[in-house]
Amino acid sequence: MKSCHKGETQVAEKKTFSGLVLAYLRKSGHTQKELASAIGIHHQVLNRKFHKTEKSRFNQDEMKQILRTLASWRVITTREEALELLELAEMLPGSFSKDEWNTPPLKNLEQKLPALLAQPKSHPQPVKRHNLPAPKTRLIGRASELQRLRQLLQQEDIRLITLTGPGGSGKTRLAWEIGHEALSYFEDGVWLVELAGVNQGLLVPMSIIQALGITPRAGLNSLQNLIQSLQDRFLLLILDNFEHLTEATGTISELLSALPRLKVLITSRSVLRLYGEYEIPVLPLALPPAQDGIEPAQLLLYPTISLFVERARAADPNFELSHQNSNTIVEICRRIDGLPLAIELAAARVKFLSPMTLLERLSQQPLNMLTGGPRDHPQRMYGLRNTFEWSYSLLSPTEQRWFSRLGVFAGGWQLEAVEALLQDQDDFGDDAHAEAVDSLKLLQAFVDNSLLVKLYTDSGQIRFQMLETLRTYALEQLAARKELERLRKWHASYYLRLAEAAEVGLRGERQLEWLTTLVEERDNLRGALLWLLISARDPAAKESFYEVHEPVEGMVSSGLVDTSSATWATLAECAFRLAAALAPYWEWQGYISEGRRWLEEALLIPLPENAGTSLLAARGRVQSQLALLIHMQGDRTTAIEVAEASIATWKALNNPDGLAMALFNRGWLAHIVGDIELSTTYFDQSLQLLSETGNPWLRAQLYYYLGETAAFKGQIQQAREYLTQSQKLFQQVGDKRSIVDVQNALAGLYILEGEFQKAIQNLFRSVQHGKESAYKKAIAEAIGMIAFAIGLSGKPEPAQASRIAALMLGAAESLLESIGVTTWLLTEPTVKKLLEFIQSRLPGDEWETARASGRLYTPDQALELAYSQKSTPSI
Repeated sequence: MKSCHKGETQVAEKKTFSGLVLAYLRKSGHTQKELASAIGIHHQVLNRKFHKTEKSRFNQDEMKQILRTLASWRVITTREEALELLELAEMLPGSFSKDEWNTPPLKNLEQKLPALLAQPKSHPQPVKRHNLPAPKTRLIGRASELQRLRQLLQQEDIRLITLTGPGGSGKTRLAWEIGHEALSYFEDGVWLVELAGVNQGLLVPMSIIQALGITPRAGLNSLQNLIQSLQDRFLLLILDNFEHLTEATGTISELLSALPRLKVLITSRSVLRLYGEYEIPVLPLALPPAQDGIEPAQLLLYPTISLFVERARAADPNFELSHQNSNTIVEICRRIDGLPLAIELAAARVKFLSPMTLLERLSQQPLNMLTGGPRDHPQRMYGLRNTFEWSYSLLSPTEQRWFSRLGVFAGGWQLEAVEALLQDQDDFGDDAHAEAVDSLKLLQAFVDNSLLVKLYTDSGQIRFQMLETLRTYALEQLAARKELERLRKWHASYYLRLAEAAEVGLRGERQLEWLTTLVEERDNLRGALLWLLISARDPAAKESFYEVHEPVEGMVSSGLVDTSSATWATLAECAFRLAAALAPYWEWQGYISEGRRWLEEALLIPLPENAGTSLLAARGRVQSQLALLIHMQGDRTTAIEVAEASIATWKALNNPDGLAMALFNRGWLAHIVGDIELSTTYFDQSLQLLSETGNPWLRAQLYYYLGETAAFKGQIQQAREYLTQSQKLFQQVGDKRSIVDVQNALAGLYILEGEFQKAIQNLFRSVQHGKESAYKKAIAEAIGMIAFAIGLSGKPEPAQASRIAALMLGAAESLLESIGVTTWLLTEPTVKKLLEFIQSRLPGDEWETARASGRLYTPDQALELAYSQKSTPSI
């Protein structure tokens, strides 16, 4: 006992403002992250202020805001608790004005009464002020929504608030939470009206009467009874699950007009569209970033992970978030969109399944796994499919058809894609049901009903997206309608057309716009390519995987996949074409490994002996593109085999355009390894196949590489002429990225001439242009060439110049490896000799040590180092 008393004394002596606030948070179940969001600072900053690290301290405004937040959350409930916190913060009670003390949430704090007054002489029956159910679990991750609700409810002129969101997002639970908080604010209470079981809008007034326990008066209808009973009463009505009673919106409007002190909070999957309505979207919970290695303790700060772990522990007390399972748990939450209901249903499964097994089964049949909710949940919440079926049933037949069709898109889509889909509706078997559908109205209806999310991209465009779990349900409906196969073909056709346009666009003036489009559409492009590969390689596997019930037959004259049917040969050709069209995008983005995998998968499609010309040509393009990506990864032997196979294909087809590109690619492979004579031979052969007006982009490429080969031969003037011609052609077609390559090459000529300062100045400009074009490979090569210029200059003194060169080369190599590229900087024989010369100026292992250090530099840090040398007068 003595030691315990001593411990209590020590704790009391150490009581601080931060310590007491943290104790209140732990006791209430709220997190530091929720508090940080409520007071408007980053949670890491809040943590530093709590622990007074890095000289971080709370200012007076922050401490006052913390008090207000704790009071609004009902974490502190008495004036005495608030005064204690003020005292620990070394602030006076007068820090809050009289008006502040008399305004919620501080007004709601109870004050202790003198002992004689605290005990009433009689005990009258308490007046019931609410019918809210007591929460059985704590609310996780809704601090910002709660804060917004508090603000709106306390504004006199705001009287209708609608919580909207998809099924399972937690609207009802949020409404209960704010309802309990609001009890101290509404003198006539807070009343919950469950409307899920009400099937007619006319019954809404009577449902409210029954929930409030009002005795109807004879001679008045239910709405009149309600209005007369609530005159001058200051109360909050929570109308839960209103989405299926849109015909009752007029009733809500009449109530608000007749009862000036009434406020209404509605939960619905769609907005009411009434004047004065304030909408608060209740979106899925925040997910951790898509990266590995986040500590479990940090992951628990994200509400999705916190909710999963808490519910998993309820099912299995031994469950713990660990380094071994944390990435799997994150992927589970990501797979189910961060929907609270889905998380709770998935977490309950850990009682019988390991996280990895759970993830595997969710990947295969998510809706079948997300079932079996608590028995006291309403039937529509007993599994995610039930929830979605409820939303789906509220749509009109036309809306149901088009909602299921939109499931064919992956990762979102732009308005133009839906408009193209609507234009082809006659191909989807609507027949007599076909009708004119306004794309904007259709999408707006789905957004209003929380079936779609509207997103704004970095480029300012609007995209629409369906939650992945909802998309699974939509695809089920599409399969049930026997439309899935048609829609898959249409989707592949649409994105093949887009990819081939983008392939050309990446070489022109709008190349950055096209790059942005490809980045935004990457999920659709991957999905289309995967479907085509499965279809072409194993039709039976395709039909099993997608539950297809219709045969694949028919021919396509356009070369694109028909929206109704297609032969195996057409599907195979389209798979080849799409894979080849995406190769420049994979290279540009540095996705070399991914691109190689897709192209190799495409070449596994078996060819019949009687394969047609267009099919063979499409396959030849895949071979040409694959050879480049393989060589970028340093696999020279395989790259040459594939490139020569491509040349053989185009010769057999007697196709000069395809052969010219294949010869150019083979010459590039020779050029990269320093085989100057062989590369020149291939480049010359390719150039001879081009007419004067044909393919100016390929001609510009050939001039560029002929210029480089001339430079390696020491023919500086000839090299400059070739490069100048190349630059003019690239400027004509608008290929800014290739212009950066030419700028690098022209700067290389200055290095060969010993004009190191001119070279460095031009390379700095190249880096800037490379950044504008998002061209990482050219940036890395420019940094490497700056390293050579500094190293060869030997200024301000040889050893220091070599040391800086080593650091910068390390940075360039690191960037190249991050995008999976091997360039001539590391392979060309002449370059290697120059490198040996620069390296010879440093003793022992100093070169490799500096080079290893440089690998830790960011590109900007390496450039900053180069800038410091540029300013040295001796360079």
